[in-house]
Amino acid sequence: MSIDHLSQAATSAATEAKRLRPYVYALFVLAVALIVTEIGIAGLRDTVHLRELRGETFDTWHMVDAILRQILRVAPAFALASALWYAQDYLSRLEKGELWAASTSMLVVEIGSAMTTAAD
Repeated sequence: MSIDHLSQAATSAATEAKRLRPYVYALFVLAVALIVTEIGIAGLRDTVHLRELRGETFDTWHMVDAILRQILRVAPAFALASALWYAQDYLSRLEKGELWAASTSMLVVEIGSAMTTAAD
């Protein structure tokens, strides 16, 4: 009788995961697009503006420096985007019926680690 409850839980989880996974994946794509936009547009714009205020020229090294500074600034957003990636992978495994697999439970740890990293 307990086996029926376990298989019923796995089936229910698979159905719910199939419904939720496209939304989580869409949020991941949106997050990556927003992060890249923030780095590419706002970061370079702010750096160019600062260089102009100081009267400095803006060469290739300054552009690389600006991009690296923006990547560091959005590191928490990268961590949250990776949490979304792990979450969609977790839902994908649930869809396949891997509810009780050890690798599936390790994804919960990865999601938590990514969220903790973002909070630091």
